[in-house]
Amino acid sequence: MLNSLIKNKGQSIRTKLIVTFIVVALAPLFLMSWFSFQHVSNSLEKSAHTELGELSSIGKQFADIWFAEHIKDLYLLNDQLSHSQLNKQLLIDEFVARYDFVNEIHIILSRYLW
Repeated sequence: MLNSLIKNKGQSIRTKLIVTFIVVALAPLFLMSWFSFQHVSNSLEKSAHTELGELSSIGKQFADIWFAEHIKDLYLLNDQLSHSQLNKQLLIDEFVARYDFVNEIHIILSRYLW
């Protein structure tokens, strides 16, 4: 009986020591994992924010250039139409054939055809 009591007491201390060592070993591991996750998450967020800002800037530049070129073409067409009395419809048709976006601009057709 005494032998079984000592044996149970030893297992209890043994179990307590194992649990204590596991907690002592895993607590720093979990803390380091959490800090690493937070650091990586913040770094990725900053990187994504920077890249999106750059892409936005590039998109804005592209749109500005595209609109500037097409507005110049519209002014050129306007000059051609105002200086040429010959076949305005041909100039308009050529311009529309060259640029698809003009299909949505009804001002040109209504201004120079009437």
